[in-house]
Amino acid sequence: MSIIKCPECGNSVSTMAGSCPTCGVTIDGNLRKCPECGDYYLTSQKECPHCGYEIPAKKVIPHQYADEKPERPHKTVQRKQHSHWPLFFTLLFIIIAGGCGYYYLLQQSKLEQEEKDFQALQEVTIPSFYQDFLNRYPLSKHTAEVRMRMMEIEKEQEEWESVLLCDNPEKYRSFVQQHPTSHHIRECEAYLDSVDWEQAVRDTTEDGLLEYLKLHPEGRHVEEASEQHNTLARSKVTAEDKGLIVAMLDTFFNQGIALQDTTQIASCILGSMEQCQECSQASPQEIILQTIQELHLDDAADYNFDFTKEFHIRRTTLTDGNLGFVVDFLLQATPKQQAASAETNTSLHQVNLTLTGDTKIQKMRIQ
Repeated sequence: MSIIKCPECGNSVSTMAGSCPTCGVTIDGNLRKCPECGDYYLTSQKECPHCGYEIPAKKVIPHQYADEKPERPHKTVQRKQHSHWPLFFTLLFIIIAGGCGYYYLLQQSKLEQEEKDFQALQEVTIPSFYQDFLNRYPLSKHTAEVRMRMMEIEKEQEEWESVLLCDNPEKYRSFVQQHPTSHHIRECEAYLDSVDWEQAVRDTTEDGLLEYLKLHPEGRHVEEASEQHNTLARSKVTAEDKGLIVAMLDTFFNQGIALQDTTQIASCILGSMEQCQECSQASPQEIILQTIQELHLDDAADYNFDFTKEFHIRRTTLTDGNLGFVVDFLLQATPKQQAASAETNTSLHQVNLTLTGDTKIQKMRIQ
């Protein structure tokens, strides 16, 4: 609020007064300020009463109907300026997250490939493959294990080359014990199988064959070794067999030959002897004559016969396929009246007998 001079009468009046108290002209809402001098004038005046500034004519607005509402002036809506920074940071986050995800997947793929390559090495015994793994994966968690395995393989290869140079079965056995998982094991087993079988064949004993079967339960000669072992087991001479043969020989020589008893001779053969010296299918009487002749005895009744020197018995397969015995011994003929210690008239003869399985003499040769 300010005090001005009334444009009509010139007296002082408030700009907030409804009308001038002196002249009664309307003040409130009826004043304009002159843009030239700054004094107030009435809206109905065409020029400023103080400076004479001509007031521009006011535009006439057509009369509006009473029931029509005046149009509100159009307000210009200013659009808010949106910042592009949030979009930028969102895109940046997406790019970074995508890059991290790709890097993670790439690393996982590398780790999986590394693990596959490591597992593949378990079946490999070539040092260069292990070195290649170390070159491709220098920071691998398996580096120490791979390096140690490579050194073991290199050492094993050196020992294998040493074994090949010496060609010693014991060296092969030692190598197998020290390197049971080596890829050279099959070569060692094949070599030892051959060597041990040759030894078993040379020995031709039950123990030798059993040793081969024990060392090589899946060897190339297992079937043959088992067959031979079974044959030897069946052909093994027992104490009972030896006792029966000794008793038969005592009957044959000290009763049959010494007493020229054909009945005793017949009890020691199967009807006839297939071969007695040069005589085939010899009868008991022919056997007695042939034996006395070969022993160069005048009267066999005057002699005692001992057949225990260098006495050997072994099993054999006879011509009919059955098992029999081969007996070798030195036959000592000693005169009965001669002192036991004297050997002047004692004669020694090498005797070879072939017996059937029930200890019957089939063939006899005296030298």
